[in-house]
Amino acid sequence: MEKTKTFNTTPVILYLTVDHRELVSNLSLLFDFHWNKDNFEAILSSCYSLNIGLFVNNELNGFLLATALHPTASIELIAIHPQAQKQGLGMLLFQHFSEILKNRDFKEIELEVSEINTAHYFYEKMGFTVFNKRRNYYKDGSDALLMTHSLEDHSR
Repeated sequence: MEKTKTFNTTPVILYLTVDHRELVSNLSLLFDFHWNKDNFEAILSSCYSLNIGLFVNNELNGFLLATALHPTASIELIAIHPQAQKQGLGMLLFQHFSEILKNRDFKEIELEVSEINTAHYFYEKMGFTVFNKRRNYYKDGSDALLMTHSLEDHSR
């Protein structure tokens, strides 16, 4: 069983660029993303992307890669190092991302996730709701959940 990391310094969130492709690609090897270095380079260098990384002690412990076409941003990939999970870092990363988008007057965030990927519970906790399904979308026969999260203040 892997040991959980503990942090005695505050995580730092920075914008990611194509210069970070090795770091992102290396961290992604811990997951089954089916992305290669070219995929990472493409999104990290796109003028339509908004990519942030979470660093602790100068090490990349998580990232969020997104396409941002006003008024909607689409999360392409989000990951937290397995040893750093269950410590609120994913929530911190998502909240920071949401604040950037709100400050740029974006209205919503969308994403797609497999129904068998437990990450969809995290997205629901962050306020995402399922607005559609793509039946048998993945090679394993699972459905894709299309989820959305409103950035608009509905308390007015």
